[in-house]
Order: sequence, then structure tokens, then C-alpha cells
Amino acid sequence: MRQVSYHCFAVAFCAIFSLSAGSASAQINPFPGNELALSDSDLAVIEEVASGLIAGKVVPDGTTIEWYNGETHRRGSIRVLESSQLDGRPCHKLRYTLPVRSPQGSRAYDLTWCKAPDGDWKIVSK
Repeated sequence: MRQVSYHCFAVAFCAIFSLSAGSASAQINPFPGNELALSDSDLAVIEEVASGLIAGKVVPDGTTIEWYNGETHRRGSIRVLESSQLDGRPCHKLRYTLPVRSPQGSRAYDLTWCKAPDGDWKIVSK
């Protein structure tokens, strides 16, 4: 697929859009704000990296994976902040550090993903 740079391999996320363990659904940007400097291809790379974190593997809290899109030359990271359970299903709180169009250059977004009864991963309020 796209060139992705894995600086630390870990595993435990959820994808960036409602994903099942093996495939992604339509591209939906779950990150609010219009200062984000992300293209559709950036979102696809982030989704690919994130889906590697979910795939049923156990990743230690604090694990960080960096992503890089060779097409747009944008980069960022996804960090596992906390793993937990909700009604017996695995959940992962992830911090996405993403490029923005501002002097600070990046912004962090925290999303909690839990595996739903149907097997898909969904963003939850926790």
C-alpha cells in the first residue's frame, strides 16, 4: 500500500474510522478542526498504521508508532495511552499527534476505541 515508517512496532489501536479487524470502512475524519493539514492519502496511511494496532494483539501502554506518508511527506505518531475493557471487550485510548497549519506544527487528539459486539472497532466516549 503506502510507504509507512514503523519506528517502534506495537499493536493495540483501533483504526481511525470504524474498522473491523481486517478492513476499513469509508474514510471519515474523526479529528475536529480545520487547521489539520491532512489529505485523504494521509488519513489512509494513519488508518493503515492504526489498524495494525488493533488486530487483536496486546500492546503495552506507552507504545508509540510513527507514520509517514511518502506521497505528501507528512508525518505524525500514534501512542497507546491506556488499555482497558468495557463490558468485557478490549478498548484502547490512543493519542494521535497530527500535522496542523499553525506555528506549533502539530496537535494531539485523544480517541478511545472499543471493540463492539459485532467485531468492529468504534470510537466511544469514556
